[in-house]
Amino acid sequence: MTAMPPPSPAVLADDEEDWKPDHFSYEILGCRHRFEFPVVKLLECADRITQLDTDPK
Repeated sequence: MTAMPPPSPAVLADDEEDWKPDHFSYEILGCRHRFEFPVVKLLECADRITQLDTDPK
């Protein structure tokens, strides 16, 4: 069995409603690198904080 790399989600704790990056990329010497990741923004969960805090899942 081949080991799988761990997932790399981003948890954003800022207060900017319109800022939600889902990738990081750069280019150097003609090589392009792009890393895409799932995002959870805590600001979007604020109205469910009690439910999330008590949910065992």
